[in-house]
Order: sequence, then structure tokens, then C-alpha cells
Amino acid sequence: MKLERALKGAGLALLIAAAVAFPQVYTNPAVTNYGVFAMIFVTVASAWNIFSGNSGYISVGHAVFFGSGAYAFGVAAHGWNVTGTGAFILLPFAGLVGALIAVPTGLVALRVRRHTFIVITIAFFFIFQLMAYNLAFTNGTKGLNAPFLNWPAAKASAM
Repeated sequence: MKLERALKGAGLALLIAAAVAFPQVYTNPAVTNYGVFAMIFVTVASAWNIFSGNSGYISVGHAVFFGSGAYAFGVAAHGWNVTGTGAFILLPFAGLVGALIAVPTGLVALRVRRHTFIVITIAFFFIFQLMAYNLAFTNGTKGLNAPFLNWPAAKASAM
């Protein structure tokens, strides 16, 4: 039991170290961008596995929680003039916003079974999609610009 817990802690520490070292090792912004997208997809897949794997429910509104956190991140970064790598400080805020939307949604949706659950989650998805398109602070269909990260421009390499 102690060994298993120590291995999990060491694995988590190794993962954090790799995430911190990745931009220093791969200085090309395109490669860093791919790494960030890969981590986003890993997070989404892990969240799907945690929920659907344990409950057996199929949630079609999963993107609501990630999207709300992303919009909260973008609106906060724009409103508070946060740019560069300082924007990463807002990630816990984005997670908190997603959780604040997920808990009441879960309290309502998890009281039903099977097909009704799918209908409720897709209804939440469409409601939040319409809100993102029509609310002023989300800039409607134009959307938001991500905070500018001041990484150096990629240099062409000679082959």
C-alpha cells in the first residue's frame, strides 16, 4: 500500500517535471502548441473515463464544463490584462468555474436514468452553446482571443 502510494506520487512528480521542462527542451512554438493540445486531449479523455467508466452513463454535454472554464479563462485574462505565461495562474480559476457549473448540472442530471440522462446533457450543451453565441462578454460568434504568449518566433532550420 505504501509502495503503491509512493509510486503514484513519484509518477505525478515526474509528470509535473516533464510538463515544466517541455517548453524549455522544445523551444519551437509549434511543437509546444502540439504538446499543449495533447495535454488538453489527455485531460478530456481522462475526465470522460472517470465519469463514464465509473457510472456507465454517456454524457454528451461534457464539453460544457471545459468550454465554460476556457471562456472564464479568456474573459478573466482579457479583463485583468493578463498576458504571457502569467495567464497560467488563471488555470485553477478556470477549473473552479467548470466545477461550479458541473455540480448543479450533476445534481439535476444524475437523478435520471439512461436515455433521459443523454437528453438532459445534450440540452445543457445546446443551452450553453446558445449562451456562448449570444452573450456580449463572449463576443458572440467572433469568440475570444487567447492571451498572447510571448514566446520567441520559430527560426527556420537549415537542412
